[in-house]
Amino acid sequence: WIGKINPRKGTKEAILAAKKAGVILKVVGAVDPGVPEMLSYYQNEVKPLIDGRQIQWIGEVGVGQKADLLGKAKAFLNPIQWEEPYGLVMVEAQVCGTPVISFARGAAPELVKDGLTGYLVENVDQMVEKMSQINNIDRRMCRENVENRFSIPAMIDGYEKSYNKVITAFRKQW
Repeated sequence: WIGKINPRKGTKEAILAAKKAGVILKVVGAVDPGVPEMLSYYQNEVKPLIDGRQIQWIGEVGVGQKADLLGKAKAFLNPIQWEEPYGLVMVEAQVCGTPVISFARGAAPELVKDGLTGYLVENVDQMVEKMSQINNIDRRMCRENVENRFSIPAMIDGYEKSYNKVITAFRKQW
């Protein structure tokens, strides 16, 4: 799990899913001590669940270490608790070849191809179930999903298509 320690990002739910599945979870992220609610969430909800063995606190890391951790991970857990407009870390995981198991909220259904680059689930129990099926996901498909849909050339093509659609609609009005 990677992100800012925040109840909306599902840190606690990722830990609970890992515990229930009996898998090791590395918790990578930042605790914002300047936001009392986030510090309290970490101290009262997250930290007590970290045992240093099954649930490992990594803390903040640089880009290289983040890519290394993602690339070596069996899966990235994303039990998002809000309608996040774009989950960059889901794309980062896939570009490293790592499948994503995410709650089907916000942008997750647009970023994760269910059954091909990971799994979209509704709750912790489903997340646990899909962890046992993660070896069915081809890690090359995860990388290809990002290259085909989110690389610079793919994004340029998408913008050009969108602009052309708007221009064509505008010209039809005249």
